[in-house]
Amino acid sequence: SSISWTPDAGALILGGQVDGDGQTESGIILRLSFGGPGMTGGASITEVAPGRYPAVSPDGERIAVVDELSGKSDMVLLDMSGREMERFPRPAGRGLSRPQWSAEGRYLYFYSLASTGPLGLVDITMLRCLDTRTRQVFDLERL
Repeated sequence: SSISWTPDAGALILGGQVDGDGQTESGIILRLSFGGPGMTGGASITEVAPGRYPAVSPDGERIAVVDELSGKSDMVLLDMSGREMERFPRPAGRGLSRPQWSAEGRYLYFYSLASTGPLGLVDITMLRCLDTRTRQVFDLERL
């Protein structure tokens, strides 16, 4: 679903999919590490956590992912080992995707679906911003 480098360029955090029961798929976050102690130029891959669309924070201490296991698309912050640090239950809209951190690591920008029109029957894609300190969501742009 996406790829994000760690700030030290020692690993890639990858979003992938795992086939479920033939009808569903679930997301998985993987870490592809390069070099490091005891490695002879190869790479190793480890499972980090469930989720989709990983984005590593600028300080390299957190990974933002979309957790769809609840069926509600929560935004979740993980530490680098995959332990949940904070959860933002479905911060706005539905179908959250592609979180990206602001340069200072306070804000998460993401796309989500919203409904509009007199009866709310028209779906639109919105660019939104989640303030991780105040937990407020701001609509930035209708796409």
